[in-house]
Amino acid sequence: MDYMLVSLAATIVFAAVSIPLHELGHLFFGRLTGYRLVMFRFFVWVIYRDEGRWTIRTCRTGMPLTAQCQMIPDVSEDRFRFGWYNAGGVIVNVILAMICFTVWAVVDITSLWAIVWFVGLVINTALVIVNGVPISKELMTDGWNMKEAMRSDVSRGDLYRVFRITGAQADGVTSAEMPAEWFDAPGGKPPDSTFGWVRVMMSADRLAAIGDREEAVATYASIDVSRLPRFYAGNVLAELWYAQLVYGLGPQIDPNRMPKPLKAFMKMTIPTAFRLKAAIAAFVHHDPLEAHAMLDRARAALPGAGSEGLIVMERAEIDELMTRIQ
Repeated sequence: MDYMLVSLAATIVFAAVSIPLHELGHLFFGRLTGYRLVMFRFFVWVIYRDEGRWTIRTCRTGMPLTAQCQMIPDVSEDRFRFGWYNAGGVIVNVILAMICFTVWAVVDITSLWAIVWFVGLVINTALVIVNGVPISKELMTDGWNMKEAMRSDVSRGDLYRVFRITGAQADGVTSAEMPAEWFDAPGGKPPDSTFGWVRVMMSADRLAAIGDREEAVATYASIDVSRLPRFYAGNVLAELWYAQLVYGLGPQIDPNRMPKPLKAFMKMTIPTAFRLKAAIAAFVHHDPLEAHAMLDRARAALPGAGSEGLIVMERAEIDELMTRIQ
């Protein structure tokens, strides 16, 4: 029984320490390589800048046992470096795993302390594998980000643009307020990575925001959704579904048969902004009551947004979508 209790306590303690330290690794190496902190979340607390002052508050999130460090490059594109920032968290977990292994190797193997340090070794090794190995685009882990960014100068440029756009959104800047060149393809070349297609999706979102509906739909239709994580792919499909059934724009869609990826998207635990697009899908699928219920749930989830800027931006989008689904 003592061994079980010690193992459980060690798991809780090492998880509570190792996960935030992983994110602090991103913060440390990000600052060394020219990044600016936008938001730091650990479990249910979030630190962000509000009107020039750093603020801490609690937030509701679908993943309360995780942490996040969001930074954006505060340098020009030609000086942009992605390696140390993305690898920073894994480096910290490797160091912690080495410390745990060293102590575990020298203590009495039959003692309770051996269990404690072995648990720490297992947890940090698991964090290294989960975050460092590019397993799947669905997770978009540190390892996946680095693998995609190393494809070419184009993919590196697309990563720079995605970082800059998402950082500005966290500061409360809408895509319509951002310069159009932020969304341009690097060197005018087609995307060759997950980040490239995410950048194209963001470009389409911006076109929709400024009222260029036809160009937005054409841009959404050009996206290879198989190269996107499911929640991004669901966003694209929801916009195409809405455009076709409401405005008659874009590819032909059977109004009585919702695409399977879109059905899955509507059931996912996803960020507020994507839940809004799922609400659009519900509306055009002749279920306005469910669409309104989705928007109500999205509004209730607003406190879980990463910063005050995101809360303001997503509240405005909810209000705008409420008018779209009347």
